[in-house]
Amino acid sequence: QGVRTIADDVSIYLNEMNACFQEMVVAQYPVWVKQESDVCLTSQFLHRCLKPNWDTLKEKAVVFIFDGLRYDIWDEFIRPMFDDRLKLIKEYPASSLLPSETHITRKAISAGTFPDEFDTHQAENSLLKSALAREFDYKGEVEVVSPDTAGTGETVRYRAANLEVFIFELCDKELHKIQNKTL
Repeated sequence: QGVRTIADDVSIYLNEMNACFQEMVVAQYPVWVKQESDVCLTSQFLHRCLKPNWDTLKEKAVVFIFDGLRYDIWDEFIRPMFDDRLKLIKEYPASSLLPSETHITRKAISAGTFPDEFDTHQAENSLLKSALAREFDYKGEVEVVSPDTAGTGETVRYRAANLEVFIFELCDKELHKIQNKTL
């Protein structure tokens, strides 16, 4: 009975927390979409995060996209692996586009814009090529590189001059209801 009482209490608290989150999103999301806050949406990444921090002619840039990775897992497990290899320049409060489905929010990163402004069926490298042309005046190709890193979750890599984009699809059984992912 004690365990059932605790489980019921936890369920009540989770429902309250989810309701508060939903209220916050309803109140704030329109502001985030208009870029009137510090919160950066995935569709705004190229313009608001990459562009101000990258000299395309003098520097190389690497973008890691972890699809299906919750922030708490990133913060606890993944980021510490990078701490001694990278210098944190700036941390941006951010949110995935909603709904946060891959064909919407991940492609919005490559497109550099909202889904109503691009074809969600178009390949990410094509979307990235258009966005790089618009944001950085890049006229070259975006090469698709098949990763040779079996077992890491890396599914695709894009290369465009001094930019490399690595995309990892990670298994989150709570998010995607996948017990095991075959690589």
